[in-house]
Amino acid sequence: MSAAAVAAQDEYLAALRAQGRRLTGYKTALLAQAARTRLGASGPVWGLLTDDMALPDGARFDLASVTSAKAEAELVFELGADLVGPGTTEDDVLAATTALYVGIELPAVPLGARSPTDVDGFLGYNTLAAHYVLGDAITEFGGLDLALVDAVVEVDGTVAATGVGARVLGHPARSVAWLANSLAPRGRELHAGMLVFSGALADPVTLRPAQSVRATISGIGRATVTVG
Repeated sequence: MSAAAVAAQDEYLAALRAQGRRLTGYKTALLAQAARTRLGASGPVWGLLTDDMALPDGARFDLASVTSAKAEAELVFELGADLVGPGTTEDDVLAATTALYVGIELPAVPLGARSPTDVDGFLGYNTLAAHYVLGDAITEFGGLDLALVDAVVEVDGTVAATGVGARVLGHPARSVAWLANSLAPRGRELHAGMLVFSGALADPVTLRPAQSVRATISGIGRATVTVG
């Protein structure tokens, strides 16, 4: 991300904090080349997660509150120790992780706005970060190869998208390491207690009213959200 983009994000975070919102983690975005090409981005980017974005598992998401939204199945890392770049590796990420979750990220275009057509617009909307849902935590994951976990997204009981952990930079922990290393030159760090949404394991699903969406990741669990 450019220095100007990071400065704009800093201003955005300051405004959120002035509203009483608390930074609870980060999301990665534009990990796939096709997505970067579409928005004219030179590399992956990150967005900010705040406490008010969290919805309970099985919650109802009000689609009328946004212009449009999607659902993405992601592997979510909860950190039990700080991760400070540069030089952070996948092994460092796994050692620092205290829990993994199935997450459904719900990126959304704000009400009254148009979908961004370039990376500056995308970053201006904080990578469309809006809400997310987490399933149950698992704390014993040493025997799992996260590159090989399967992801299935179902809409009203019908499979809508599938994917695998390797879709995320070859390994989801690599995405978290990239984030820690990319934050370092900007004077930022990943702290214990933070959540990191590591990237979509399957194609995003466009949300429509009255849907029920369930994301399942093998060996990790599942999460659900309903659309109002």
